[in-house]
Amino acid sequence: MEQFPITDKEAWLKQRTKDITSTEVSALFNLSPYTTRFELWHKKNTGDIQEIEPNERMFWGTHLEEAIATGIAEQNGWTIRPLKSYIRDPGARVGSSFDYKIIDPTATVTATSNGKEMRLENPLALLEIKNVDGLVFRNSWKKTEAGTVEAPPHIELQVQHQMLVAGVDTAYIGALVGGNTVYLMKRDKNDDICNSIMEKVGEFWESVDSNRPPQPNFEEENDADFVISLCGAATPGLEISLEDERTSRLAGVYKEASDQVKAAELRKKAAKAELLTLLGDASKAYGPGFTISRGYTSEKVVESFTKKGFPTFRINYKKPSQGK
Repeated sequence: MEQFPITDKEAWLKQRTKDITSTEVSALFNLSPYTTRFELWHKKNTGDIQEIEPNERMFWGTHLEEAIATGIAEQNGWTIRPLKSYIRDPGARVGSSFDYKIIDPTATVTATSNGKEMRLENPLALLEIKNVDGLVFRNSWKKTEAGTVEAPPHIELQVQHQMLVAGVDTAYIGALVGGNTVYLMKRDKNDDICNSIMEKVGEFWESVDSNRPPQPNFEEENDADFVISLCGAATPGLEISLEDERTSRLAGVYKEASDQVKAAELRKKAAKAELLTLLGDASKAYGPGFTISRGYTSEKVVESFTKKGFPTFRINYKKPSQGK
């Protein structure tokens, strides 16, 4: 194993291009909410640096991570340290970053590096922190009949991957839900899952080395968007003939879908206009299972005068009760 201290973001992202990381491995099982196997293959093949654009929840999750970890450690009587290293197996081309390690501060080992003795803290376990919106938790996390909690599959795979790379047998997923409820899930290293990870990773890199890209799933939005981005360039003046059955069928599908979108937009606009006449001057209306709201976005100062914001119109539908 190789271990690299994370000193700056650019160097860390560059290291990740060489490996399948813990946040990417779920794509090999078609379980990633962020990328597909097809998209991952092309980015690894070209060595592009991959970075997920942070949304509002991810931004605050990063900033709250230390507070969440400190609170969980205090509740459980743990001593934790940030694990600010990128660890990789160069032969298998797997790697991972981590959040925290749980240590026994009284149990250290001594090692020698460049003639100097060093005291090392052996991790008892890993601690992966998640800041989870209440609605996301309800929809994507699973409570079992036994009262335990299962994280979404891509997070469960992430933690198994981390244990595999770090060489530890235990990890905890610490999730702060809705800003005030903590769920702590202990996970033991599962050899069957780790073997599957290594098998999938090996097949993936073999396909990259032999230049055999996977087939895209055109029905998958990420694959469709990525293929469109790959096919963005055109040669001016180049014309070809496509008279085969497949092209004709796809052209027909495209036209039919375009017509349906246009018709749906017209129905949507007509319904909105009629609803506005029913609302009159009201800013909010309540119906059976829904709420209609209207208003303006906040005012903006434009050069030397104030401009009222754009009108807003929204219908919120209540979800049916799940029961107990």
